[in-house]
Amino acid sequence: HWAHLEALNQITFAINATLDLEHIFATVEREAQTLVAFDRLSFALLDTRQRGWLRVYASRLPDTGEYITDMPVPLRGRVAEALDGKRPVLVSSLAPSDFDPDDPVDRALMVVGTRSLVCVPLVAKGETMGTLNLASTEDGRYTRDHLPLLLQIAAQVALAIDKVRILAKERRRGEKLRLHNEVAKEVVSSLDRDAMLSRVVRQVLRAFAFVHLSCFLYDEDRRLLTLVAVAGRWEKAIQVGWTIGVDHGVLGQCILQARPYL
Repeated sequence: HWAHLEALNQITFAINATLDLEHIFATVEREAQTLVAFDRLSFALLDTRQRGWLRVYASRLPDTGEYITDMPVPLRGRVAEALDGKRPVLVSSLAPSDFDPDDPVDRALMVVGTRSLVCVPLVAKGETMGTLNLASTEDGRYTRDHLPLLLQIAAQVALAIDKVRILAKERRRGEKLRLHNEVAKEVVSSLDRDAMLSRVVRQVLRAFAFVHLSCFLYDEDRRLLTLVAVAGRWEKAIQVGWTIGVDHGVLGQCILQARPYL
C-alpha cells in the first residue's frame, strides 16, 4: 500500500515539476511498474498540428528500447475504440487473428506478442488527447480492478498534456508577434530585396518549424516564377534563380487563381 502511494506521489511530482512530456512519460512508466504489471507501456497522443495522426511514445524500459513514431489515427482496434468512446477498453485474451494487419497500431502490438491489453483515454476538460496503453504477453493479466488506478494516472497525465499544450500555444503566439516585428524591420531597413527575402524565409522556417520553405517572384511579362529564397530540407537540391513557367504545377495554380493552393 505504501509503495503504491509513493509511486503515485512520484508521478504527481513529475507532472507538477516539469513541462517535458517525455520526462513525464518516462516517470509514469517507471513508477507504474510498482503498481501494475506490464510488458510494454505506451502513450498515443493525437497530433494537434497534423490532423489524422498519432504520436506514439512507447516503452523506454531495458531490453525494449525507446520508441517514438508517428502513425495514422486508427479507424479500428482497441486504441480507436478508447479514443472514440472516451472510456477504457480492456481485453484479457488476444490471439494474433484478433489484430488488424492494416492498422499500424495493431501491427505494433502484434509484433511485441501482446496477449492482453488495456487502453485508457487521456481526457482533460472534455477533450480526448490520446490513450495510455498497457500490454502484456500473458493472457488475463488485466481485470476491471486495475481500471480505477489507471484512470487516476491517466487523468493526471491528461492534465499535464493540456498544460504543456496551452503554454506551447502561448509561446507560438508570442513567436508569431516577434516574427511579424522582425519581418517588418527587415522590409523597412533593407535595400537589397533578395537578401531581405532570404533572411525572412529563414526566420519564418525557424519560427514555425517548417520542413521546407521557399519564395518565388512572378514576372508577369515573361510568365515565369523565379526562386529568390529557399531554406530547409531541400534547399541544396534547388538553386536560387531557378525558374518555372506559370502554366506548370501548383505554383502556377496559385498565381493564375490568385489564391492559396492547399
